[in-house]
Amino acid sequence: MPARAILFAWALLLIGAAAAIDACYTTPAQPPAAAAPQPRPPEVMENPEAVETPPAPWPVAPLTEEDITPEATATPSPTETATPTETPYGQTPAPTATPGPTPTASPLPTLTPEPTPQPDFSRILPPGQLSDQPLTDEINAQPLPTRKTSMRIADRARRQLHQQQPDEAIRTLGRALSIDPGDPYVYFYLGRAYLMKHNYQQALIFWQRAAISFSNNPRWLSEVLGFEGGVKERLGEIDQAREDFARALQLDPNNQLAKDGNSRLGPPPPPPQAEPTEGPAEAEPPPEEAAPPPPPDIGAPPPVEEPMPSEAPTPSDQGAGETY
Repeated sequence: MPARAILFAWALLLIGAAAAIDACYTTPAQPPAAAAPQPRPPEVMENPEAVETPPAPWPVAPLTEEDITPEATATPSPTETATPTETPYGQTPAPTATPGPTPTASPLPTLTPEPTPQPDFSRILPPGQLSDQPLTDEINAQPLPTRKTSMRIADRARRQLHQQQPDEAIRTLGRALSIDPGDPYVYFYLGRAYLMKHNYQQALIFWQRAAISFSNNPRWLSEVLGFEGGVKERLGEIDQAREDFARALQLDPNNQLAKDGNSRLGPPPPPPQAEPTEGPAEAEPPPEEAAPPPPPDIGAPPPVEEPMPSEAPTPSDQGAGETY
């Protein structure tokens, strides 16, 4: 009896131990204690909208094999292989020389002969010029008192031109024109005054008016032509200037202004020659002479009967045989 009781007690202990062990493994876990609420800052208390709302949990769906796609892998780009150079390590390579353009022999520019400089005869004239001398002899030779008076005023304007006062000379010559509008000396010195002001066109107009009245005075007409030639040369009218210088020297060989201009311009250039044709020109054949007209057809002459040698022709026979 006691042995059975001991066994029964050990069986109860084993069953209780097994039940205790099973209860340890099957007891549900207690929920964690809730964290104590932290006090909100004053900004959140004043503005409850400023409280960040936690993001919604990401929806989790069961994945299948079709949803899994392999990620695209980036293909590495090939690295550039450095070109081996002969420069030692650590030294800067020398710059390569860029070949320059091959120099070509350029043709030398043709030297243009410089034209002979023209003297500024608007203020400085060659010595001995006729219009620089006083007009005393010309004034004494005038018969009209109005012409003498206007020429005395023109001589005063000449002295003003020598003093480089063209505007004063123009005003003085205007008074002379009011006294004698036909005085050619007044027109001549008006041309010189406008020449000094480099108004060449106006100077030519006054000289052309003076040349009309100087047609019977060769020396003063040569003076006018010499000044006209100088102005035309300055304007580029070389041919007309050459003609004026040549005519002025014909009228007065002592005109120094015309001499200088004629030697400066020289003779006129020869006319251009026609270009020769290739090969000698063929001589034209002479015209054929017309054949003389044929003589008019008067018909064949009648046959003449010759007398027999044994018979002498009688006068009657001769008259009968000579028929025309």
